Amino acid sequence: MYVKNKIILFISIIIPSVYLITENQNINLNSTTLDEDEYFINDMSEEEFIKTNTEPYNNFFNIEDGKNTYCELCKSGSDILLNTIIQEYKWSYLHSFCAFVCSFALRKDICYEAVKRYGPILLESIFKRLFNREKICTSLFICKPSIEYESVEEYSRRILKTKNNNNHNANNLDLNTNKNTSEFNFIQVTDIHLQLNYQVGKVSNCNIPLCCYNTPEELGFKNNKNHKGEEIKYSQKYGSTGKCDGNIEVVKAFAKEAKKTKNEFILFTGDYSAHNVWEVTQEDIIEATQISVDLMVNELGEDIPIYPAIGNHEKAPPDVFLGSETVLLHGLSKIFRKYLTKEAYDSFSQFGYYTQLHKNTNLRLISLNCVICNSMNFNLIGESYQVAKMFKWLENVLSEAEKNNERVYLLDHIPLYVSQHTYECTFRLKILIERYKDIISGYISGHTHRDEITLVKEYSNPKKYSLINYICPGLTTYTEYWPSFRIYSADSETKFINDFIQMRLNLDETNKNDKPLWFIAYQATKYYNVTKMDDYKTISKVNVDEVFVKHFLTDNPENENQYNNPKMIEMSKCNFANDNYIDISKCKNVGLGPEFYLHYVLNILFAKWPKL
Repeated sequence: MYVKNKIILFISIIIPSVYLITENQNINLNSTTLDEDEYFINDMSEEEFIKTNTEPYNNFFNIEDGKNTYCELCKSGSDILLNTIIQEYKWSYLHSFCAFVCSFALRKDICYEAVKRYGPILLESIFKRLFNREKICTSLFICKPSIEYESVEEYSRRILKTKNNNNHNANNLDLNTNKNTSEFNFIQVTDIHLQLNYQVGKVSNCNIPLCCYNTPEELGFKNNKNHKGEEIKYSQKYGSTGKCDGNIEVVKAFAKEAKKTKNEFILFTGDYSAHNVWEVTQEDIIEATQISVDLMVNELGEDIPIYPAIGNHEKAPPDVFLGSETVLLHGLSKIFRKYLTKEAYDSFSQFGYYTQLHKNTNLRLISLNCVICNSMNFNLIGESYQVAKMFKWLENVLSEAEKNNERVYLLDHIPLYVSQHTYECTFRLKILIERYKDIISGYISGHTHRDEITLVKEYSNPKKYSLINYICPGLTTYTEYWPSFRIYSADSETKFINDFIQMRLNLDETNKNDKPLWFIAYQATKYYNVTKMDDYKTISKVNVDEVFVKHFLTDNPENENQYNNPKMIEMSKCNFANDNYIDISKCKNVGLGPEFYLHYVLNILFAKWPKL
């Protein structure tokens, strides 16, 4: 989840970079930086796709044997030219400028490292978009276009035209006729953001993005006041609200509480590492994930499967994903290997998404890679092949699930409504959910750290709902929230989520008494006054009631003043009422903030999706 300081940091990188790259083409990249991220240059996935999935074509030179030698020469020459430019040129002046602008908001060393990490990726993507071999050679009329694109409207026509052509039993299940069937429970935990360097007794409201460990800022605070003149708060054993992430004691406390209920499985929906994004390494993230899983297994045993989904903080640096992420994907997949089938493990280790049936059931879990659909993934400016490939895979999985009379839980770290979920992904996923809503029994996300549910509207008819997007609050204390997790109850036959219990850790009493005190914040059906969670009409009305919104979002006393703010209330009501950021932009009396507009601009810059 992004906070204000991080937004400012990214804006300071993007705006100067885009401006300078379009105004002055004599910009070079630091070769030492690219040595560390060499795969950004060498990945040719889209080109390989074109070669293996398109027919030979002729150009105006009219080569008789059908082989276009001139076109191949042009593309090869373009590759050599562009790779030479990207690898050999220096970008030190641009780096210094961006770091200088950033330093007005954050510490200089933080800015320097962040710009160093994201700058080359952004610039290489712009080069790839503006000067790729396809664009150069087709612009010179040496090659004919070899990529066919598909708009969202074309995609909707293709997917939804088959909506009523299938009469499988799964489509005809009536949820209301299964009142007497048994139920099963499962747990969702998300956004642990395990801070490995967390220390007790450190300042928790310092002036950098992550506190609660040794920071130089603490030395400058006087008279028990921080940089804003606020009274200094100090980190405690079981965590501290503010700019502090989850710690080992909180994860242990969660595992012990989860052990008290009988659960079929645990959904671990992403963001395992802390928010020190300017310095975290891929190895740090793998270590945090491994420790989190080990702590849970120590309490729960290995018999309860843990099904993961990748969060945007699984990548170092966060949010950017090209496809050749060997350290990330192999590291994560090995941690969860014991819970995955061979096919799921192979897919997870290669692409970051997978599917498998839960043991001895017809419940199919589909876990998506949210980093590919992330608006902060600058690689989408250069090409969209990887995300189009994931959606083609998702289409095939859902189609097979329907044929096999299976029920589906869809796992995706970033919810639909969040502006960080790209426009293309949001609306294509809405289309697929509408098409397969009869077999999708649950759609489960995290990321926001907030306690939320939203309703997914049909793409073809926004007045109708397809299903609920369940958004679980995090286990981290970052941005003033108490640690939380959910226990869902679902119908054993339809697998439809009938209800859930929201568990919360009373952090004040827990730290005071040195003993974890979990409590039930609410039970969903009682809170919404419904028999089960298929009464979308009632839920949609309650979800935007002002009294409900205030209570729903105030999960600890420190948040009460924040959520009495009229703009915050209106923003929350707007989020609950809409499932995509285009509709959210139309809401009145809300403060969208710079993050929203940054993502809006990035979506305009993203490359078109190839038709696979």
